[in-house]
Amino acid sequence: MDEKERAMLTQIENKYGKVIFRRQLAEQIISDALALREGRIWLARSPGPEIGISEKGVNMRIYAVMRFGSSISANCGAVLRYIAGQIENSLELPVGDLTIVVTAMMSRRPVKRHIEVSYSSICREFEK
Repeated sequence: MDEKERAMLTQIENKYGKVIFRRQLAEQIISDALALREGRIWLARSPGPEIGISEKGVNMRIYAVMRFGSSISANCGAVLRYIAGQIENSLELPVGDLTIVVTAMMSRRPVKRHIEVSYSSICREFEK
């Protein structure tokens, strides 16, 4: 395996063995989740999604741009729930820390923001 192929893999070795996770698979899950909210939330150009695996599970930090006037918690919550479901059901891996960082709101002119929505906060809201 050459350096380019290694860069496309995320891996961790723990007491259960070695877990190898392809970035392409994670990026496909992210793009499918964002497509569900088409026209309201988009992947930011930079920085790209940060994907990793820890002892707690799969960690993702996604940078996004949202349409002005759309609900941040509803849209981010739907995207995070879809991603978590795909990780748990399809990949059979635990979910660690999933976060969406809204970097801008789009209207006539983009307005910079830095709003973080995490999967754990969405789960707490849902339990209430």
